[in-house]
Amino acid sequence: MKNFSITFSLTKEDYKKFYRTINNALMIQRLKYSAIVLLVAFVFTVMNLYSLAVTAFCLMCIMFFLGDIINRVYILRMNDKSKIGRRKTTVDFYSDHLEIIYLPDEFFKGKSERHYPLSTVKMVLQNSEYIYFKFEDYTTLIMPRRDIENEASEKIKNMIDNLYPDRFLEE
Repeated sequence: MKNFSITFSLTKEDYKKFYRTINNALMIQRLKYSAIVLLVAFVFTVMNLYSLAVTAFCLMCIMFFLGDIINRVYILRMNDKSKIGRRKTTVDFYSDHLEIIYLPDEFFKGKSERHYPLSTVKMVLQNSEYIYFKFEDYTTLIMPRRDIENEASEKIKNMIDNLYPDRFLEE
């Protein structure tokens, strides 16, 4: 039985804010990885093993971080060109799952549906403008608050409080 629905359409600015929010949330994790890499490089240097292996290790770490930056820029540019990302979307909330429906528009004649059990939600992040649901398959549902009515907002808040108190982050 469907509890409620939300219909919205995302803009280019919504995606930019999403990636800015995610990058800020992941910054601490990236700093931890950087600290570990620098610590290992420092240990190798102290042990006077600064040889080809250490140089290769340092170059590999530089390529890792360079690849991460290139990947973020590529994803932002692909979202700018994406027509599917701008489709009108309806999210139906059921008692045991979410149903995400991408509605037809001038570029896509059919509708697309995805079903996510509530148990597959790995993280819920909210701020004053958006609510983000991150799922096990690494997809993210971006819901702008501007399109959420007060009653639906209260229902989402109750769902988050009851089902995801340990997976909830607020910015």
